[in-house]
Amino acid sequence: MAGAFASLPEQEQQILILRFVAAMADGEIGGLVEMSRSAVQCRRTKTLNELRQRLEDSGGRNAK
Repeated sequence: MAGAFASLPEQEQQILILRFVAAMADGEIGGLVEMSRSAVQCRRTKTLNELRQRLEDSGGRNAK
């Protein structure tokens, strides 16, 4: 998991950290990364799906 996360672009890492570690809302994150709330939500969803796929492709367990 750490390797897949580390391979993400910096902005995607930042969005996920702010959402899941700092428990910030998409609107708050958008203010920090200069994106709209909906753009943050779309980027987060796309990034999580991409991580899930990478883990499944590499044989990761409990990826779903």
